[in-house]
Amino acid sequence: MSASEPLWPRGNPLRLAATSLPWRAGLLMVSYFAVGTALFTVTLVAGVASVGLLVTAAGIPLLVAVAWLVRAAARVERWRVRLITGEFIDSAYLPVSVGLIATLRTRWTDPATWAHLGYLVALYPLLFVLDVVAFTLWFGLVGAVTVPIWYRFSGTTFPNGESGDGIALGYFPNGPDGAGAVGLWIGDLATALTTAAVSLVLLLLVGNSLVVAAARLHTRIARRLLGPPVDPLAAAKAMLASPGPLV
Repeated sequence: MSASEPLWPRGNPLRLAATSLPWRAGLLMVSYFAVGTALFTVTLVAGVASVGLLVTAAGIPLLVAVAWLVRAAARVERWRVRLITGEFIDSAYLPVSVGLIATLRTRWTDPATWAHLGYLVALYPLLFVLDVVAFTLWFGLVGAVTVPIWYRFSGTTFPNGESGDGIALGYFPNGPDGAGAVGLWIGDLATALTTAAVSLVLLLLVGNSLVVAAARLHTRIARRLLGPPVDPLAAAKAMLASPGPLV
């Protein structure tokens, strides 16, 4: 994939359904639930432990090890994104100096280390919530489209002890036909087909675009924080270095 080609292209939401992008976006989010959570936990625990041991001689080599762990975790994330999306995220680090103290100074003064920590730890809660919300809404619509196939196999027991074969979307304290019912009871084929049709429209017009947009934002953040640092003056420097109109 070229650098100029967008990873998650914008376009007609109906055409989006004919591509693998929504499914790749969903896989990107599901894998983050497992891999991202594991990397967050390991990095946070190691970082807290190293800070707590700074008062001892073991603190210095442990901090060096934590810096290495942060880079390894970032490498895993870059690999995960590339495996699912095909996008290669390069890395750029300062050359490591010789000696324990020099290595410690180089690793922890490298902006890449702090950028990786920002992605792996600081932004983890926000990225996790983003992915959970987008994936839940999208996958819920995908499941609702298939409701006519499996609704009869979903038994529901209501608070009053009554039971029925169907899906209760809401609150039914006295059964699907009892007083106080709020929501949708899918207990017959007509209701299941109507639910599937409405869900399909929402999936095509909103759900796929939502999950792809969330994946687009997630990968953009990963590219910015896990890749080489971006020079904010790069465009201005390129303009100054290019020949002027009078040349």
